[in-house]
Amino acid sequence: MSGDFDTLEFRLEEDLARPAKSAFMGKNEGRGRVALGFRVKTGKAIVVAVRLRDRVPSLILRTEISLTDSATPATVQPHHEVMHLPWPEALRAVALAERMIRSATANTLSKLLVELSARGADPRCAGVTGGTVNDPGRIANPHIRAHAAEGRLFREAVEFAAGECKLSAETFPEADIRAIAVRRLACKRSEIDERVGSLGASTKPWRADEKLAALAAWMAASG
Repeated sequence: MSGDFDTLEFRLEEDLARPAKSAFMGKNEGRGRVALGFRVKTGKAIVVAVRLRDRVPSLILRTEISLTDSATPATVQPHHEVMHLPWPEALRAVALAERMIRSATANTLSKLLVELSARGADPRCAGVTGGTVNDPGRIANPHIRAHAAEGRLFREAVEFAAGECKLSAETFPEADIRAIAVRRLACKRSEIDERVGSLGASTKPWRADEKLAALAAWMAASG
């Protein structure tokens, strides 16, 4: 690919509902630790890759990936399908969908890593955020419980996929991620926010989700 800022549109899975618009930034050869960051949502994840060199992160990639098997509608919102059931029964009922989600996520992540490797970037670690860290079974309202359970399920699918792809993964609770970053990166929160914001200066969109993914990647790369 030529040019300092190459933008590529591609499908990580042929059957995605829509193409993932992915921005690859610059020529990625060089030293520095590369990490992926995932902001997990229901059925998808915003992914940011950064390279850390001399403690300074630079953006390699921003994209969005599917975490579902589009041939199986039950993998989109599996807990909504069974939210009328008591919690222990619901967990058993979604077991097959959960295995399918994990398999689809691992397959998609593997393809993304191949694409990154072809462009000179080989992540060895990942930071993950999103989804509840609490037990959804303790939530009385079935609908709210279903949302919480799916958030956890898809986050755990990303964690599983990272392990399958030989990435060292660390999960950061979304509610605490900035406080963790202040301690981990030994920077003021204002400095972290400014740096994360500036990473997206040459790509769109660069919303709160991308910033959370970038921060997770930065901390993973920092070791």
